[in-house]
Amino acid sequence: MLFGTSTRFAFTFFLSACAFSLPWQLNIALAVFIVFLERMAKPFRARSSNIHRTFQRFARRMTLLALFIVILNAVFLRGDGTTIGGLPLYAGGLEFGIAVGTRVMLLSLSILLFFTSTSLKEFSFFLLKAGIPTNLVTIILLSSHFVEQLPSKIGQIFSAQEARGAPVRSHILARTRSFFSVLSPLVLSSLAESVERGTALELRGFHGQLRIRKNDNERLSLPGYLFLLLGVLALLWKVLWK
Repeated sequence: MLFGTSTRFAFTFFLSACAFSLPWQLNIALAVFIVFLERMAKPFRARSSNIHRTFQRFARRMTLLALFIVILNAVFLRGDGTTIGGLPLYAGGLEFGIAVGTRVMLLSLSILLFFTSTSLKEFSFFLLKAGIPTNLVTIILLSSHFVEQLPSKIGQIFSAQEARGAPVRSHILARTRSFFSVLSPLVLSSLAESVERGTALELRGFHGQLRIRKNDNERLSLPGYLFLLLGVLALLWKVLWK
């Protein structure tokens, strides 16, 4: 498969290397390219419409975070600067903030692109082929499934506590006090579900041993090797010539 899990991981490694080695102008261009890939390219497309909407929201929030980093550094890092609307902006801080903000944005989007286009099953087989111990892969899979179920669980507990009269939509102090009424059931239900899931897996004969079928034995494609090589070269160029 030309753009299977291994190749997409190599592409993510290449984009991460670019985030640390390329100037901010190219980082912005690559971030826009990632958004285009998630929407238009089939190998990188989100696995569901809900995941696609989540990716789009995350991209918008990362853009706002990058702008916040730029403004924060431009205001507080001293140096030569000017004043706009009574707000002092320093050139050194502005340049540093743009570099950091675009780097964080590209790095986050590249990692998210990989996980939006890769299922837990594909990711588990990829980890096993990479030599990760099966027990550790099992823990990662169960943890990922738990995190994936968190929003729906929080919504259910939130609605239940609101129906019982908890001030979950009141002012900030009341919300802070009602936070524990939401957190406690979430922790207890998660612990109970973990025990039940472990018991069910053990009764079905599962003891942390995952097997790779022959049709899942995907090899790294030529573009994958190229992405890995370009990523290593980009990091070496950053370390040795900068």
